Amino acid sequence: MINRTGFFLLLAFGLLLPVRGEAAGDWMEISETETFICRSEVRIGQNELPQLLKTLNDEINQTLELGKNEGLLELYLFKNRRNFVEYVSLRIPEGANRQALYVKGEDRSRVYIYNHSEVRDDIRHECTHAILHQALPYLPLWMDEGLAEYFEVEHRVRSTGNPHLRDIRFAMFFRHKPSLAELEQLNSLGEMDKNDYRDSWAWIHFLMHESQESRQLLLQYLKTIREGEPPGPFSQYLYRAMPNADARLQQHIKTWK
Repeated sequence: MINRTGFFLLLAFGLLLPVRGEAAGDWMEISETETFICRSEVRIGQNELPQLLKTLNDEINQTLELGKNEGLLELYLFKNRRNFVEYVSLRIPEGANRQALYVKGEDRSRVYIYNHSEVRDDIRHECTHAILHQALPYLPLWMDEGLAEYFEVEHRVRSTGNPHLRDIRFAMFFRHKPSLAELEQLNSLGEMDKNDYRDSWAWIHFLMHESQESRQLLLQYLKTIREGEPPGPFSQYLYRAMPNADARLQQHIKTWK
């Protein structure tokens, strides 16, 4: 996907013990939070992964005012890519070439991830998708990915430490202007490149942090979706209330500290 700033699970969760079996799905730990059932092939401690997921769930729900989640989500953590591919290939063959995978099932949504150097960011990114789609019947693709890019970075550096901030400033130096209209034309992940993820993040960061006005526009749009009303393109909401949003985005990114 993009350059991330995560740590090895070894560092994030403490010393990993060897897995006894080799077959994918040989779970060493199974734990549960109010929102997630977690199955892991690596021993990480019964409280570490659930705490990360509880914190993420609370941050998303409080920040976006989504309310309490109903039902459970599932997270599968594999010890390596080989086991990830073996397990996913039998169930979601088209997802086997992904680094991490969120799948919205008819009964329950599931996240599949394997242990690697950026696993914590992957967990936050894919579980953000799961949490959002648990609470909302629909999200525009750019907003869905922009929010996942935003929440994948740990809280203490979320507004200032995402690599996208450096990258979008560099692009703007060469007169790039993130186009909300172009992002709204994207209909599938296959159409998105790294610049689209970056620009989606930039618009979300702007809406979250530029002003109370920008934040309320995002929250009101999500509230409309949550209540089941046809939301229409977000750009209609934005430019009606903030005709100079493009210029304000540019200024916000350039001056954000």
